[in-house]
Amino acid sequence: MIVASGIFFMRLTGGGTRAEVIPVPVATEANRETVPAKVFVTLSSPATGLGLESGNAAVDFPPNSSGNYSGELAIDAGSPVVFLNVVWQEKEAGNRFAKLVVEAPGQETFTHIFDATGDIDDFVELPF
Repeated sequence: MIVASGIFFMRLTGGGTRAEVIPVPVATEANRETVPAKVFVTLSSPATGLGLESGNAAVDFPPNSSGNYSGELAIDAGSPVVFLNVVWQEKEAGNRFAKLVVEAPGQETFTHIFDATGDIDDFVELPF
C-alpha cells in the first residue's frame, strides 16, 4: 500500500522530471554598465579629507581652500549609489554640510545635502 501511494504521488507531482536550470548572467568588471557623470561637492567648512566613490570608481579631488570641488565619476548603472566621506579640519561642535550635485547625460540633475554635527560618512542612492 505504501509503495502504491508513493508511485501515485510521484505520477501526480510530475514524477522525476528535472527542472531546467537557466544560467543567470553575472556582472563582472568587463560587462558592467556605467554612467559617466560630472560631480560637484560644496563644503560648509574646510576639510582635511574628502572622498567620493561609486562602486569601484572614485573621484580624485585636488586640494583647494574654496570648499568647492568638481570631478568626473563613472556610476555603476546596476547599483547607482554614491558614498561621501568628509573629515572636517576643525573638530568643534556644530552642524556642517556637504552639498552634492550629480549631472549625468540623459538624466535630471540630482542634488543632495549631507549634514552632520561631526565628520560625514554617508551614502545616497541616485534615481537612475
